[in-house]
Amino acid sequence: MAFTTKQLDTLTESFNIAFGRIGASLSEMTGRRVELRVPLVIMCPLDELKATLESFVRGDVAAVAIGVGGGLEGDALLIVDYDAALALTETFRDQPRAANLLDAMDQDALKEIGNILINACFGTLSNLMQTRVDFVVPRLHLDKLDAVIHSLQREKPVHYALVVYAAFQLAANQPQGYLLGVLSNASVERLLDSDP
Repeated sequence: MAFTTKQLDTLTESFNIAFGRIGASLSEMTGRRVELRVPLVIMCPLDELKATLESFVRGDVAAVAIGVGGGLEGDALLIVDYDAALALTETFRDQPRAANLLDAMDQDALKEIGNILINACFGTLSNLMQTRVDFVVPRLHLDKLDAVIHSLQREKPVHYALVVYAAFQLAANQPQGYLLGVLSNASVERLLDSDP
């Protein structure tokens, strides 16, 4: 299963528009300029996901995971390496952190950032597909990339991951993150058939 060039261009442009709105919302929330760009959207088999992501992120990661149901079924994740998680959450802090550790406030901020980004991306997909998408409460995983990918194994057959590379611009910091949609085969087929 693969997207055509036209489908990928449409998805990338749609995500860019959605992320522009999110950047404005996050800027308003934080009082700081936040920009997001989506230069890359790919579909890869789940068994190639680790190799795909390891070229960008390794080691300890922070992953916000949200179960998705309705017209799209699977899991949606925002994955950032630990240093990027520290940089992202620094934007929401009124005072410097005592150590390079994500405290409870940072973890809540990460879940909120993930929730906003994931809802925007999957909202964009549901609009393109003219279907409804339901979400569950976000969960945060602080672990190795391998462990996060392993947690995506499920009883239902899920074979593909939609990977959206997201570059955040936060003043001088440019943390990078990855939005994943780990979708059921039926959801991938519906997405491809919708001809976004």
